[in-house]
Amino acid sequence: MIDATELESLKTKEYTKNLFQATDYPAIANSRTDHMGNSLQKRYRAKAINFNGTEIYVSTQFFDSDRDAVIDWYKSHLRHL
Repeated sequence: MIDATELESLKTKEYTKNLFQATDYPAIANSRTDHMGNSLQKRYRAKAINFNGTEIYVSTQFFDSDRDAVIDWYKSHLRHL
């Protein structure tokens, strides 16, 4: 499970970069078009995820070199039954 505090942290470049070294943008955003700057490239997935009633967007910027880090992070948040 992920809590609201970590979700907010994942909206920052510094926290995301600490977890996933090859990622250049925050893992989570409030809008699909966040962090575009002057680029035309949207950095977040088109379909939002509903998190406690709030729509959030997940980055498309996870690179192959961070695949194991993403898997490890995900596994650390699984609810063990």
